Amino acid sequence: MKILIAPDSFKETLTALEVAAFIQQGIGKAYETTTCALADGGEGTMHILTTLLGGEICETLTRDPLGKEIVGKYGFIPKTKTAIIELAEASGLQLVPKEKRNPLSTTTYGTGLLIKAAIEKGAEEIILTLGGSATNDAGTGLAAALGVQFLGEFEEPFIPTGETLQDVKTIDTRFSLLQEVTFKIATDVTNPILGKKGAAHVFAKQKGATTDQIDVLENQMAEFVDLLERKTNTKLKKTPGLGAAGGSGLLLHCFAETEICSGIELVANLVGLEEKIKAADVIITGEGKFDRQSKDGKVISYVSKICTAHQKPLIVMCGSSEIKTSKTHKIIALNNFFELEECLSKPKECLLEVTKGSLLSLLQKMERA
Repeated sequence: MKILIAPDSFKETLTALEVAAFIQQGIGKAYETTTCALADGGEGTMHILTTLLGGEICETLTRDPLGKEIVGKYGFIPKTKTAIIELAEASGLQLVPKEKRNPLSTTTYGTGLLIKAAIEKGAEEIILTLGGSATNDAGTGLAAALGVQFLGEFEEPFIPTGETLQDVKTIDTRFSLLQEVTFKIATDVTNPILGKKGAAHVFAKQKGATTDQIDVLENQMAEFVDLLERKTNTKLKKTPGLGAAGGSGLLLHCFAETEICSGIELVANLVGLEEKIKAADVIITGEGKFDRQSKDGKVISYVSKICTAHQKPLIVMCGSSEIKTSKTHKIIALNNFFELEECLSKPKECLLEVTKGSLLSLLQKMERA
């Protein structure tokens, strides 16, 4: 019996690559196993794609969301001249101390520096994964690092933040690097840029914004989008996905050759997931917390859809599960065997023990059936 192990990460404990390796280690030589770590465009996607596609991890100086100089990483695939940039690497919420989180003042400038470094290395295509951002600057910082100029009322150049977007009166793209590469923007959300389901109202609170600050961010963004619509003669307000990561893909959408795509679909296509599933007898996927959100553009929902199409049995391994039963897959949750605190503090040990016990027992039953 051939087993495909294709999990997402167990957030804040194990990467997807680690989860796949530990499950494979736990199964041992009992069955033939293949691993294919997955991600949906959020944190971890860069490392997974770079590893699976035979690329290299590159380091360069960049800046965090508050402007502090840091060392950032990006993936580069020499064969296809593709760079994989993870927005969270330089503009992620995890880089900002809780007491300093405020999307009025944070910037995506550091992500732009990563893209610039990749272009200088020879990249012709940029895969930009959105997720976990600390920003709401409409991607102005990112664009500024790539040579786009934002000018105020008196033609003075500046780098806008979420608090100063409406101060932009002119956008000059004549000397930018945006036309030198193509972009694929990977995201697992479809939110528009404005409105109750937009960037500020849905995501700014988790980035540290108060209710009053959310209103400021919304108003600033609305003014800026109006300027963009006039400049480009396009309608932007209802375009799905532009609200992701505080509008980080907005200017790329306007001024570069850009495709917005589902993060998990992009990853799945690049690693040949469907062919791997077709070649397996049983598929094992998983994530840290298996809940209703797992059904909305996430790894498990996508793997489940392909397994159903090809009538392949699916097992979900997870740290905890709010879903007790399913008609389409078996569920094994670590917290059914260990206290949640132990699952979080010793994830490798818990995963290995449950794999060697409950998972192997389930595989044996499936083999006999």
